[in-house]
Amino acid sequence: MSNVIPFEDLKTANLIIDAVYEGGSAGNAGDDPISKLLFTENSGGFRIRNNINTEIAYLVLYTSGEDINWPDTIDKEKGIVKYFGDNKNSGKDMYDTYKKGNKYLENVWGIRNDSGINRKIPVFLFIKKPTKNSSRSVQFIGLLVPHIIGQKSENLLRSIWRTDKKGNRFQNYEAFFSILNLGKDIISKEWINNLIKNPDTSDNCSPLAWKKYKRQNYITDNLVLKSPRLIDIRDKELQLPKNIKDQKMLQRIIDYFDNDPYAFEEFAINIIQSMDNNFILKGTPKTVDGGRDGIGFYNIGIDNTEISLPCILEAKCYATSNSVGVRDTSRLISRLKTTDFGVLVTTSYIGNQAYKEIISDKHKVLIISGGDIIKILKNTYITDLELLENYLSDF
Repeated sequence: MSNVIPFEDLKTANLIIDAVYEGGSAGNAGDDPISKLLFTENSGGFRIRNNINTEIAYLVLYTSGEDINWPDTIDKEKGIVKYFGDNKNSGKDMYDTYKKGNKYLENVWGIRNDSGINRKIPVFLFIKKPTKNSSRSVQFIGLLVPHIIGQKSENLLRSIWRTDKKGNRFQNYEAFFSILNLGKDIISKEWINNLIKNPDTSDNCSPLAWKKYKRQNYITDNLVLKSPRLIDIRDKELQLPKNIKDQKMLQRIIDYFDNDPYAFEEFAINIIQSMDNNFILKGTPKTVDGGRDGIGFYNIGIDNTEISLPCILEAKCYATSNSVGVRDTSRLISRLKTTDFGVLVTTSYIGNQAYKEIISDKHKVLIISGGDIIKILKNTYITDLELLENYLSDF
């Protein structure tokens, strides 16, 4: 269980990765733990704290993780965070927001400098709501930096268009960050206080990783907090959606393709290519498919140095009560040549025995289960049943 810090201790508490900081119990805005922990305002996704020179001391980025239209995401395995700007409704300029979050993002990426904001990369502290049942407590995820290994800086802040239910279009930002690996260090309350009161000498008590990042102004592999999963075999619960909205979306997909397996194969190919555009896949002829629903390549490299890894796709549109078993996975594995890898896409889940055999025998099979499908769709902004219905109509 994560370290839990009580509300009354927040003013002196350090920031520890994945620690939970409890909210108050008065039933009002004063229960907000972020304002007590980091001396900011008590609401909003962007919470800016200035120093004594009226410059930015640090920015707190907060997410509830529950906005289906703007799904902020945390990839702890890769150490990457996706966070949306604060223009989430039509009818106004994307910079005309209460907290001016989009202007701060632009300044960090050097797009504009008319906001009067210091262009130095500030300290970004990322905090999320830990569970659906916790109304006030928050969890510290990490110190963010606006760089990702192998990505150009200009690709990490994207202006995206959305259309509201009335048909009005508007823009917002989508920003990508790496989580800085602090090693054995923590973010001490001493550093937080010095960022506010003694900004010129604050690095004297900052984490070593932050000093190194500031000095080189780019990210390296050892500076990214990557956390590979300890569990190789996902059980049924981990392979299927957990919340009701996502479960309804998955059931709609199952119902839609129930009597048309060929259309589901096309859907599965689209899902994989939406997940990663390095996949180049196409469907196989329906009469002589050799038991393969899709074939293609995965391209690795840049410019003229690319190599293509051949792959085979198999798609199973099953009810969530019906697992993909050993018979199904064995058929896919038997068709893999030495140089091939397999992609198995299912609306259901892989049974325990079949999953164990894939992992223990080290078969090169990528598993995309029902829960993974929903995550991929949400990453491409298919976030509710209405948007899903429009998406499915193309198949």
